[in-house]
Amino acid sequence: MPHRPNRTYVSNSDAFNEMAPIARDLLETASAAGERIPAEAFGAELQARAAISMDGVPAADWVGKVLDRVTRDAEARGERSLASLVVLRSPSTPSRSRATAERQAPRPRPLAESVQSSEVTCPNCWMIVPAAATCRSCGEPLPAPAS
Repeated sequence: MPHRPNRTYVSNSDAFNEMAPIARDLLETASAAGERIPAEAFGAELQARAAISMDGVPAADWVGKVLDRVTRDAEARGERSLASLVVLRSPSTPSRSRATAERQAPRPRPLAESVQSSEVTCPNCWMIVPAAATCRSCGEPLPAPAS
């Protein structure tokens, strides 16, 4: 769970939203210098500048969500996205897609039926959140609630 130096919790969504403008600045600097940035270095700099720790989660597992926000912002401004300057995975970095595929079904939770119909478990961050189009914690699309 992301947190500030004083150990107060920050939701994934809020952390990524706070990091997006910082990421944009880093990408503009890298673009001006004609450089590409490894995900780990990019993530470390984002955490340091935002004063938000991602608790040791590898940057390749979360910087894409920050870059998605930067890309959406660039599109809204009519600018090209610089997100491709971040090298998310090298050929030697294992992909987590297999592990993600193996856990497609949400873990069952012992909840009252009335609560089950209004809440869902996010398949990305495993948070139980109100039924909506996207997760309020990580911003990922949510499955339809069970009837």
